[in-house]
Amino acid sequence: MKTLTTFALVCSLSSTAFSQAIHHVDASAAPGGNGQSWAQAFGSLDHGLDAAHDGDQIWVAAGTYKPRHRTSASDPRSVSFRPRDGVHMFGGFAGNEQTLAGRAGLFADTILDGEIGNPNTIQDNARHVLRLDGNGFLHTFDGFCVQNGYADGTGLHGTGGAAFVQLGTKFVRNCIFRDNRAVRGGALYVEASVCFVQDCLFEGNLAQRGGALFATQRIAVANTIFRRNAAFVTGGAILVTQGGTPSSTFQNCLLYGNRARTGGAVFLTNGSVTNTPGKALFSGCTVVSNFAAIHGGAFATPPNALQGCDLRVWNSIVWNNEATEDPHYTGHGSHLEVLYSDFQGGWPGAGNIDRNPRFTNALNHDYTLRFLSPCIDSASNLRVTPDVWDLDQDDVWAEATPFDLLGQARHADDSTSPDTGEGNSPITDMGAFEVAGRD
Repeated sequence: MKTLTTFALVCSLSSTAFSQAIHHVDASAAPGGNGQSWAQAFGSLDHGLDAAHDGDQIWVAAGTYKPRHRTSASDPRSVSFRPRDGVHMFGGFAGNEQTLAGRAGLFADTILDGEIGNPNTIQDNARHVLRLDGNGFLHTFDGFCVQNGYADGTGLHGTGGAAFVQLGTKFVRNCIFRDNRAVRGGALYVEASVCFVQDCLFEGNLAQRGGALFATQRIAVANTIFRRNAAFVTGGAILVTQGGTPSSTFQNCLLYGNRARTGGAVFLTNGSVTNTPGKALFSGCTVVSNFAAIHGGAFATPPNALQGCDLRVWNSIVWNNEATEDPHYTGHGSHLEVLYSDFQGGWPGAGNIDRNPRFTNALNHDYTLRFLSPCIDSASNLRVTPDVWDLDQDDVWAEATPFDLLGQARHADDSTSPDTGEGNSPITDMGAFEVAGRD
């Protein structure tokens, strides 16, 4: 209860902190604007960041923006967008909206681009397109496409090609992270921060470890897609290294087409400093068609009993993953709990099945469920995670997550399918997608 109370406080502050100035940014604006309106918008996002202070919002219209401010004067690749503590960034505007709720939703067209040099090479790209590393209590980053970061160095300079996240509490929403590279965390690297991610897409990112996401601290991710990311070593899409209570949480996520040597989709390990066993929960997720060259096409933990991790898979579908050994999970000495899930090849645990999930069109990556899928009404209502992201914006965080990956209501009863799951009818479905009720 203490944890949920903390979440409530954080989220409440996130909804009330936006009471200061709004700074408008539009790449097509005429020079000389002061940012106080769309008619007087800054033409540069850097100018908007320079003007914004704690509690301020920055509204950014669709366009392409490249960072110019250097962290190190002698290093041209040290440029990044770096908001001050407590500044909240919102993209996706058409450039005429008067309210945040009325923005056009042009998230894919509001581009923060690390391609700052010769477009024919990545060697001169920005190491971090974005840095959310202030110690302010809150940052919000909402409605952007971040691309072409290249963190190829050592230490900090090798982490988070799209975004380096550290300290404080961060909310990342409605974002696309694509074609970024790093040594660790091709797109997003999270360290010493409480980070909430929702309604995002990670695609085409590459790293040595953690192709899309590398987290050393608890992270909570909902309604997010990880597709076609890759790691040369571990964690084609996700690598989580830190334990604690509660564990890192992934709800309503779809992971497909990710690749690595070990842990084609996910690699969970212990903290590198504290040696605390890693802990992660995947609930209501679809993990399908991922590939590992050696072990664990879907999930992997270290093959060392001294680094035993705690991995939980609830209400999920784990299907058609590939590896030379252990196509769905490898991890000697670690604990894997699978409950109310469709786990190919079978796994012991209450409510588990091993049956073709009957995807609508797997060849075209449509992993919604067809009529008479055995995954319909067969999961556990008790295993849906709390709505710590407040997806329905009702300021209630202790309730079960109300939506699926498409924003449809969970617990939609299908009268043509038997209730084989846990709880009172209506029973939720396995996987990231809920089938709309049929009478």
